[in-house]
Amino acid sequence: MKKQVCLVQRHCEEDTVLLSYEGEAQVEIDDRKWSIFIQNIQPAYELNLHVYEDAMILDHLSQQHTRLSFRKGHQTNAHVENEMGKICLNMRTYQYEKTKNSVFVHYAIMNGDQVCDTFELTIKMGGGMK
Repeated sequence: MKKQVCLVQRHCEEDTVLLSYEGEAQVEIDDRKWSIFIQNIQPAYELNLHVYEDAMILDHLSQQHTRLSFRKGHQTNAHVENEMGKICLNMRTYQYEKTKNSVFVHYAIMNGDQVCDTFELTIKMGGGMK
């Protein structure tokens, strides 16, 4: 079914928005997960999200393919691939909150035990960000 979705990914230290989408998305909801499929025209990209109770997988396809996996309180891997090759990153999910109509993730890109950058990702269904 189609639902209104608002998604914002923000770099915490610089307070810059890296990805923003507000509009219709194909959403499939079952007992185990939400699947959210977004196709944006300008700039052109596809975003596929699989949201579970305590984890999420994000696939972003544009000029590069980015795959992030989040798991509450855990370190996970991310992959970024383009024509130059593939980069693997380590991430730590500090906060993961899923409610009836939203998801909030606070995470960091890690270099060993050192934090390189922190980010927030907010997804709301059925209404916009205020």
